[in-house]
Parts: sequence; C-alpha cells; structure tokens
Amino acid sequence: MAIATSPATADVEPTATPVRSRCNFTRRGWSLFSGSIVLLIAGRVIGTIELSMLAGIALVLLAFALVWARRSEDGVDATRVLTPRHVVVEQAAHVELVLTNDAPRASGVLALTEHFDRGRHTARFVIDRIAPGARARATYKLPTNRRGRFDLGPLTASAEDPFGLAHRTWTAAPRTWIVIRPRVVPVDAPPVGPASRGAAIDPRARTQQATSNDDFFSLREYEVGDDLRHVHWRTSARVDELMVRQDETRRPEPATVLLDVRAEAHDPESFERAIEAAASTVVALARSGRPTELVTSGGAHLGRGDEDTTLDRLAEVRPEEGGRFVVPAGDARRSRYVGLLVVVAGALTPAETAAVATAPNSSRAVLVTTATVAAAATADPAGLVRVDAASVPFATAWARTMQTWNRANPS
Repeated sequence: MAIATSPATADVEPTATPVRSRCNFTRRGWSLFSGSIVLLIAGRVIGTIELSMLAGIALVLLAFALVWARRSEDGVDATRVLTPRHVVVEQAAHVELVLTNDAPRASGVLALTEHFDRGRHTARFVIDRIAPGARARATYKLPTNRRGRFDLGPLTASAEDPFGLAHRTWTAAPRTWIVIRPRVVPVDAPPVGPASRGAAIDPRARTQQATSNDDFFSLREYEVGDDLRHVHWRTSARVDELMVRQDETRRPEPATVLLDVRAEAHDPESFERAIEAAASTVVALARSGRPTELVTSGGAHLGRGDEDTTLDRLAEVRPEEGGRFVVPAGDARRSRYVGLLVVVAGALTPAETAAVATAPNSSRAVLVTTATVAAAATADPAGLVRVDAASVPFATAWARTMQTWNRANPS
C-alpha cells in the first residue's frame, strides 16, 4: 500500500507515550559482527594489522547503526483514529494511523504492524521518510463479519539504519478495542391487545394529583373482583350504586425478552439468528416506550432500558454448554412484572414451550424459534404466539405474525 506524506491538517487525539522499546542488530548486522570478530582473531593470530583495522571499522559501523536506530523513535508521535468504535456486523469500519515528525530532521523509513482480533488479522505498512513537521497517514479497513468485542493493537513501529545493520522496535500506539454489534432489522413492536391491557395498569402507581384521602383520579362502576377497599362509599350512597375509586395511573406495559443461549438448543446459524432477533426485538420494544429488559435462559441480565449497553453486551454473548432454561417469573409483591414476554429460542421441548405460555406475572407470551425442529405432536398452548424464524428471515416471520395479531386484537 502506497502511503503519502503531507503536512498536518487533521484534528486527532494524541496517544500515550510508547511503553515498550528494544534495539538490536538485524541478520545482516549479526553477520557483520561475527565476521569482524573472526577478522580480529585472525589479525591477532597472523599478526596482520590490516585485518584488525577491518574488524575495527566493522565494529565502529555497527556502533553507528545502533546509535542511529536508537534515535529513530525520537520525535515521531503516532495517533490511531478509529471510526467508529461501535459498528454493526458488515458495517464499514476504518482505522487511520497518523504519524507526526516533530524532530528537526527527517525520520527514517518506518515499518508499522498492527494486530486485530488477537493476531488473526494483521495490517502492515511501510512509511517513507517523514519531513520535519509533516505527517504521514495510513488507512485500512477492519473485518466486521463477526460480532464481538475485539482487541486492536498495539501498533508497533520499526526503523532501521541506512545500512540495514540495526533496527529498533517500539510500541507507537497502545492497545484499544472495537465492538461489533449484532445486526438490527426494523420490526414493529407487538400491540397491547385485550389479553395484555390489564397489565398495562400498575395498581401500585398512585396518581400524583391526590392531595388527601378523599381525592382520586376518577370514579367508575363496581366490577366483580374489585377490591372493596377501593369503594367510594359517599358517592355510592348518593347514586345508590357501588362506585370504585379509579386512582391508578396507566403506564406503558413492561416487556421482557428472554434469549435462549443453551448450546444444545442451537446450531451456529440458528444461534446467530437468535442474537439478531433478540437485538431487533429489544430495540423495537424500547423505542415503542415500553420498559424493556433482556435476560438469558441462564438468568443473566444483559440490559434494561439502555439500548447501547444492551447491544454491546449482546455482541459478546456466546453459547453456553449445559445451561438451564429459566423462564422469568417476576415478583408481583415487589412490583416486578414480566409484562409482555418475548422468548427467542432455538429448539424447545413441549414442557419448555408450556412453561413459556404459562409464565407468571406476564400478560402475553411470544415465542420466536430460529432452529428447524420436527413438527410437534400437540398444538401450541393457548395464548402463545409463535414466530417461526427458522426457514424465513426473522423480519418477514415477525411481520406476518404481527399482522395476524393486529387483526385478532384490533385497537
């Protein structure tokens, strides 16, 4: 790759001071050193001063090469600009390396090496001499075909003397990282249908308008199952009909996304489809205004509310051998409701499917399957909404299911 040098024009952040440096002979330098020792010994044995002079000249040349190599690092500052630091799978990510020569003399030829993903990929560049006060730039593209958090660097620079006898290698820029997030496809959030509207009202959320025990948000007629403690007796006596205080506040329905991370429930392709489906669902639910939490089948919490944090953690999720399948139950006594439950799984047994459909403290269960399984002998439990994303893209399967749901539960 050809690299051009040019005066400084970009606004970049300086890197830390190099933390590692070593200077040594090259293979040519070691050969010359060995030859000079042989000449020195031969001159002493034979008694020929010319051989000893040649050995002395060679040693002086080697000393000069070491001094030159040691000065190569002085005055050259390196900066790495990563654009951007958080990317999505298959999104372009570029690294720009900027070297500035602050010394009053031109630098030597520099060889740059930078490792990515623990050495699985390596970028190498040769930078020509940099004039005093000038900058040289090198740009390369990072592979983003896999999600995860990857190490980048450190950037090492190496310089040789003009004769190629000695070289110096140092850390020009420290190690950094980049997060490659799973792909997010645009999908619509599930509707709040009749089966889940009751969960959208939090009975522990009192209106802030109440100023005394007799103040309330509104009144409504008594319905079977209402708490008699909420009956407003004064109004009931006046209208000759039981009236109940409506002092609850309607809040967005919470949502919980459960990601099945068991290795035995997935193959490599279905696991990546599950990661993509979970990421897309979390983003859709969060942007619809629902308080959304992402958990794994083993009970680990990956995020609540913060979309960026959740996607970063999803980027690092890997299959777990021998993991459990735990359906979140919530805790009504502590106002922890599962709400809308979306389970993204590979292959579930009938018992696990039934556990999803009957999850406590949930208003409706949606099961997204990403692995192809044999047709079940029994139908899905009542109330379970299934999204089959094993044979068609997740966005297509989700859209079809949501259309059916909207027709069955009109607003």
